[in-house]
Amino acid sequence: MAVTHANAVEERVLQSERRSASERLSILVTREIADLQQEFVGRNAAQCGFCTPGMLLTATELLQRAKPMDRSAIREYIGGNFCRCTGYHAIVDAIEAVLNRRLAPKLRP
Repeated sequence: MAVTHANAVEERVLQSERRSASERLSILVTREIADLQQEFVGRNAAQCGFCTPGMLLTATELLQRAKPMDRSAIREYIGGNFCRCTGYHAIVDAIEAVLNRRLAPKLRP
């Protein structure tokens, strides 16, 4: 299997200490964050990769709330994770896109 950027992101999530090993494995096995990972890659939100595991896990927690949030609320939510490459714009773009896409069916009358 060729190593892709998404594979590298998954590996970093597996190595993160923020969740238990079973929680990390569950997230990856169920592909719960596949759309988020793809959005990060597509928007170049995972430049050097140092902050990516924490950003993905924090964004996953935010997305699990399933509530509409504006950009400033998203930025505040991820504020405990430091990124020196992106200036957070691409990261917030990625999270906002996934959040809006996931909420769209729930917001329709």
